[in-house]
Amino acid sequence: EGLTCPALSQLKDLKRGASDVGEQFTPKIKKGYFSTQTNPTSVFRCGSASLCPGGTPGSCSGGLVDTPCSQCREGETWTGSLCEQCGAWRRVLWVVMLVCIFAFLTLAYYLATSKVTAKATVLFATTASFGMLVMS
Repeated sequence: EGLTCPALSQLKDLKRGASDVGEQFTPKIKKGYFSTQTNPTSVFRCGSASLCPGGTPGSCSGGLVDTPCSQCREGETWTGSLCEQCGAWRRVLWVVMLVCIFAFLTLAYYLATSKVTAKATVLFATTASFGMLVMS
């Protein structure tokens, strides 16, 4: 399944993607399947047929790598159709988000342990927190 092997085809023809005796004798990986260059007879089904074009072993669409065409190279991100270099703004966004989460947790701690909320009932604290959330 996932591999067409015509008569007179050879493993070296599968790796090369061409046959000395003619195109009709060239073994190929079917569309929607993947195999590696190191072990071309182990064929894997892809999650999406569009990501695995078939043909020669190790072929993936959009710059994807790994078995079976499942991730981008280090420093790249999937944009929905291909792998692109991660922009500096994405890294900065992660740092900003981490700082914002830390600031929120610190603020929540001080608000929860202030003199007003320390003696407040659960109902009052919940209502006041919800009110602040809605008003901001």
